[in-house]
Amino acid sequence: MDLILPGDTPNEGRIKINDNFTDLSNSITGLTEDYKVYTALLNQTGTNAPTAIVLKNTLGGTPTFLYYGIGEYSMKLVGAFTDGKSTVNINSGNFSSFTTAVTVFSANFYGDEDELYISSLDVKPAVPVGINDKLDKTFLEVRIYT
Repeated sequence: MDLILPGDTPNEGRIKINDNFTDLSNSITGLTEDYKVYTALLNQTGTNAPTAIVLKNTLGGTPTFLYYGIGEYSMKLVGAFTDGKSTVNINSGNFSSFTTAVTVFSANFYGDEDELYISSLDVKPAVPVGINDKLDKTFLEVRIYT
């Protein structure tokens, strides 16, 4: 199989399979993501709001991070999180921060189209408690489907 790259003439945008050229331009035009996305690595220390290393942001605005209390944070962007069309994925980043606690992260919208609530909990004790300083390159991805 030969691949003809863009710019090659006269077969620009075509692929050669078994000596036959196939035009792929109709197959690949119009491909777009059907969602907006915010992907970042989160860090948090002390009583500071989380900070983000943004990997991708197509939300149309820059979210603000807030600190509410020990292990309680949020990401806020007015009108960004369409109810019923928003999903979130958060998981552990740098495992070196897990030396004394068993940390669980959660993120929920609670029907709020302006704010995503993020929790960091130590689940090692019998009753889980909020814990700071555990968001350490923690992966966060929010998708809002159109």
